[in-house]
Order: sequence, then C-alpha cells, then structure tokens
Amino acid sequence: MEKITSRQNTKVKYLAGLHTRKKRKETGEIILEGPNLVREALVSGVDLLEIFVTEEYYQKNNFAAGANVVLVSNEVMDKIAPSRTPQGIVARIKRPDISWREILKENRLLILEGLQDPGNVGTLIRTAAGAGSGGVILLGEGADPYQPKVLRATAGSIFKIPVAEIPKEEKNSFLDELGNHFSLFQARPGEGEDFREIRFPEKSALILGHETRGISPELANISLKTVTIPLEKGIESLNVAAAGAVLLFAMQFQRSS
Repeated sequence: MEKITSRQNTKVKYLAGLHTRKKRKETGEIILEGPNLVREALVSGVDLLEIFVTEEYYQKNNFAAGANVVLVSNEVMDKIAPSRTPQGIVARIKRPDISWREILKENRLLILEGLQDPGNVGTLIRTAAGAGSGGVILLGEGADPYQPKVLRATAGSIFKIPVAEIPKEEKNSFLDELGNHFSLFQARPGEGEDFREIRFPEKSALILGHETRGISPELANISLKTVTIPLEKGIESLNVAAAGAVLLFAMQFQRSS
C-alpha cells in the first residue's frame, strides 16, 4: 500500500489544488472529506479514484485495503483535507456529469439563481432530495455545488438527486426550455398568493434567487407565479433555505389533480 508522508509530494499538491473552484472545473474532479460523505458517494456509485486515510483511521475502522487506498501522515491529511479539523479520510472522485436537459425530463424542480451562501445551497439541495424533487439546477454566479462547505451541508444528499449547473453559453436555451415545459413559481414576502391555496402542477419549478437581490430581471421576465408564506406580525421574511423548504414540500403534497 502506498504511503505519503511529505506535504511536498506531487499528489498532495494536486489534492490541495482541488480546494479551488477553478481546479475542480479544469480537472473534473472533486474531493470529499469524512466517512459520511465518502460512504454516501460510494453507495451512489460515483467514479472513485483514490481514498486517503491516516494510519490511525485505518486501524480504528478496520479499513479494507485496496489498490486505490493511500496511507498518509497526519501532516499530509492536514494539507489535503478541506476542513480545519480533518476526520482522517479524504476521497478523490470524478465530479458527477449530469445534463440539465435530462433534469428537465423530471418533475418538481428547484432552480437556484446566484445563491452565494454555501450553507443555503447545500441545505436546499438536501431539502430538495428529502422532498422528492426531480432535480436541482444552478444558474448564474453562485456557490459551487461541489465546494466542501456545500457538500457538508448536503450531508451526502447531493449524490441522491440530480444536480446541474448551466454554462453561460447555454443559459438562453435553458430558459426557453424551462419556460415552455414548466409552471414557474417564485416566493416574495407579503406578495402573491398564499402558498397554502395553491395546487402545484406536476411540471412545476420553484425559483429561488440571491439572498438579498432575489431573482434577476432577466429571469423575472419569464412567466412566473408569485407565492408568499404568511408570517406572524413583525417578521418580514424567512431565510431563503427555510422558505425553500416550506415551498418544496408544498410542491410535493399540494399537487393539482
């Protein structure tokens, strides 16, 4: 079994590079940290390239040796793991390659436009999976769905639901297809129809925009139905992830006949 003890090792430098969005896009690879994320990825059948474990983790967990398992020192793990407190295991995998056109064949979608906070993005992906949504599509300059903070917030759910990003050059084609095949809904505090009164068509898409600016004028020009979540007096709005959770489950259970 290969063992790496030097932080200057070429492979170690490569893995550290995958902490950046640019390198992840260039290579088509991502890294996962922690037993839960790695386990969920393996169960989903991702293309596993290598697993890196500390000797302590290897011994405590009766880890099965294999051709793609590499032992690393604690110092190396500190460098390749994205978090400040490594859990002893990191995996390098191929980034899932999912077409947005395939996702549009599904029902009840979540569209995220320009959301910046990794916790919000990861939580919404996890919620969409839990609510039985058909997929999640990310549009605009938002958080990378495969950055470590997003991955942790999904708790592995990102491997249980199709997730795709829209390249800039395909944005117009995507918006045309989306508008032609789906009933589109956006949420606004105090505006639109009470979500409890709506029966959502099977082909529905919930669109959530930037945490402070909301959806872009370009997207707002598409035929959208505005819904609102009634709140107690003195509460102006919900966090986007909380509002998204309410509406995603409404889409699941309040369907039109």
